[in-house]
Amino acid sequence: MGMEPSEHTELVGQWGAAKLVRFPDGHYALQGGTPEDRKDATGWIRMFMPNVAEELKAVGPEGASSSGV
Repeated sequence: MGMEPSEHTELVGQWGAAKLVRFPDGHYALQGGTPEDRKDATGWIRMFMPNVAEELKAVGPEGASSSGV
């Protein structure tokens, strides 16, 4: 039941294979990547997009974002 990227999904940033995407409804998801890629991504997201980091954290690692933020 995860949110899959579509032609309407905006790629916000990429760290290795980890991608931060924004869906048309305004929600964000961190998708894919190695543990190191995701660590780099979450550090950047916490620094420059703290509101998104909180959203990803609220969804949790088993949610649609698989964020681990």
